[in-house]
Amino acid sequence: MNREVAQGLSQELRDALDPLFAEIESLNERIAEYDRKIEQIAKEVYPQVALLKQVKGVGTLIALAYVLTVDDPYRFRRSRDAGCFVGLRPGRRNSGMSQPQLHISKEGDVYLRTMLEWLSRRFPVSENAVYRALPSSNEAKTYRVDLIKVL
Repeated sequence: MNREVAQGLSQELRDALDPLFAEIESLNERIAEYDRKIEQIAKEVYPQVALLKQVKGVGTLIALAYVLTVDDPYRFRRSRDAGCFVGLRPGRRNSGMSQPQLHISKEGDVYLRTMLEWLSRRFPVSENAVYRALPSSNEAKTYRVDLIKVL
């Protein structure tokens, strides 16, 4: 892609930007190399990653982050308790008969919750049957949190 971008530039600008394009190429190669290493480690050391990657949209990095963060999945009595572990449980401030619906507590691992949020954004709210099947309000944020819990 860098070569294509450079074609439309003047010779002087190309000469000035060539070192930057070379550095970008080098970085892309190193990133690809690290991606291959992560794939290899995930395959050899963490076989649970292959199971999680069967879910549409879940890649090696998200699956590996989940496996490493949760560690022992059998410590949760129910699968939905894993969502609470990551901080996807709504906050509480009950008082008498009042039970307000608060935002998620955001307690737990920030990195994994962020990765799961990115994953949920791969599914368009209006087109996905999973969203329509969830018994929540029509707000997109609530749907996204519910989808993360389902995943």
